[in-house]
Amino acid sequence: MLKGPLYLVGGFFALILIVAAIGAFTKGQSGANNSQVDSQFTESDGTAAPIGKIVTVRSDLTVAVTQVEKPESISSSRGATLAPEGGKLVIVYLKVGNTGSDSGDMLRTQFRLTDSQGRTYDELLTPEESGTVNLWSQDRGLDDSASQISPGDSINIAKVFRVAANAEGLRLVVNEKMLAIE
Repeated sequence: MLKGPLYLVGGFFALILIVAAIGAFTKGQSGANNSQVDSQFTESDGTAAPIGKIVTVRSDLTVAVTQVEKPESISSSRGATLAPEGGKLVIVYLKVGNTGSDSGDMLRTQFRLTDSQGRTYDELLTPEESGTVNLWSQDRGLDDSASQISPGDSINIAKVFRVAANAEGLRLVVNEKMLAIE
């Protein structure tokens, strides 16, 4: 008499396991299609990964440009403001992923812009500028660039650059890997 309900419960659990397995497989497949990991696109070969393309910039780190802005200035909710000071500001939004087996950060990762004239621009790093960028990033719900990234996780950050007013053909260079931002 108890066999009928037990078969029903067992069948229900089997169905749940099958649905879960299909969901995990499908998630893995869609992740594989979206990740497009590519470790080419070096500064020396002159090619740049398109916006959205995930590029391996270190053995344990990937980067993808997700968006670019060129605002007149940026201001935090606490009143700190950054101005272009004769040039223009460029904000590059990035998704940074940890593909390694250990928690890590981006301390060994260099971000800079290069233009069509071969000029290079470092991210804003003075204490005052970094403080303003950090407050501005927090206001927008972005992660702190100095955050530890757990294995398999990613963070969304922004890097801010001040470039020449006539800078064109900008590309982001991360540890000698080149990513398009225009």
